[in-house]
Amino acid sequence: MWRPTTGSAVTLHLAFGIWGPNPISDLIAGVIAWLPRAFVAIVIVVVAAAIASAVKDIISSALGGLSYGRVLANIASVSPWAGVSSPRSTRSGWPPR
Repeated sequence: MWRPTTGSAVTLHLAFGIWGPNPISDLIAGVIAWLPRAFVAIVIVVVAAAIASAVKDIISSALGGLSYGRVLANIASVSPWAGVSSPRSTRSGWPPR
């Protein structure tokens, strides 16, 4: 079973580039250029998830004795996600404009 990888995308780009500039080459070049941005976006999301989990654990342990401690911990764990989602989606370049 064939699975698309970065290497196959580069190979396709080179293969279609033989005939000069064409729409397929432009599309493949755009995808290859976007891959580093996707990697950075995934790393940012993973770090935000770790921060959100740590915030939730810290606040729930600090306010665990209160009746509303767990609710505050859940609300506070959303803040790293809110801080990451908006800027990352607008700067990632996807979908192309």
